[in-house]
Amino acid sequence: MSVFGVGLLLLAIGAVLLAVAVWRGGVLPRTSALLLAATIALYLPQFFLPPAGRIVHGILTAVGALWLAVALWRTTRPATALGQPVTSES
Repeated sequence: MSVFGVGLLLLAIGAVLLAVAVWRGGVLPRTSALLLAATIALYLPQFFLPPAGRIVHGILTAVGALWLAVALWRTTRPATALGQPVTSES
């Protein structure tokens, strides 16, 4: 397997782990992480689609990423590290 293939496999694993973390966290919309994980996991197979299919894949990836980004931006839950509130040192 080439380095390209290993990199895409690791990227897909990371996306699936992201979706699992969002699912278990219960704070962010689950569907956004599932959409993003599915499109990233299908990154290599999309190259075998016609150009219109690759465009749709790119649009779906962007929708999933932007949806998750907006949800993260709007989240009001305080950040914690190991159960302790994160304080700002200014």
